[in-house]
Amino acid sequence: MPMPRLIASHLPAGDPLGGLEQLPVDTDIAKIRFKDELLGDFLRIVAMSDHATTNYRSMKEYHHGNTAASIKDITAFTLVAGSLGSTQESAITAFVGSFPQAFVVGQVAPWYLGVYEPTSARKRLYKATDPDDANGLIGVLLEQDNQGNLTQVTWYKAKETEVIFQATPSSLEFSLVLDGNGAPSLDPSDIGGWTWYYCPSV
Repeated sequence: MPMPRLIASHLPAGDPLGGLEQLPVDTDIAKIRFKDELLGDFLRIVAMSDHATTNYRSMKEYHHGNTAASIKDITAFTLVAGSLGSTQESAITAFVGSFPQAFVVGQVAPWYLGVYEPTSARKRLYKATDPDDANGLIGVLLEQDNQGNLTQVTWYKAKETEVIFQATPSSLEFSLVLDGNGAPSLDPSDIGGWTWYYCPSV
């Protein structure tokens, strides 16, 4: 398989506030939840923008996963985004709750042409209507280890891009991607027959 080709990296050297944010929300600090109808929240993301606290740096996304929820049990979920309501670290702590921190990524991130190959024990690919293009779809590939720890979040977009959303929707419905036999698929071609671009978290 050919190596993926970097197609967009918009963070100038020495400029931590340069470029565009993956999950832009018009608020001080954003909170993003992945919510299953039965299991509740299984992923909580804090997007800091240009704010910082003692333990949270500016222009970073902090991903916290619910180790009690297996993505193998999740066939659909809702992304819910909004304001944290405060720039105090206590507000972040209250939102994150008991979810352990899985990883930290920059809000400005590179995109690649091609298909990402997941390596974790548990992995599921989901699709949703692209809020930037009503005729298109996006994907998100989630990975966990056998203990339920979140190990990777990879976004897919069906056009060359530098962000997953031009404007993050307040709510967006995702469903499991299936192959022609009705089994869970990790291949974005089962979302649609487009050229795909992806952005991995790590």
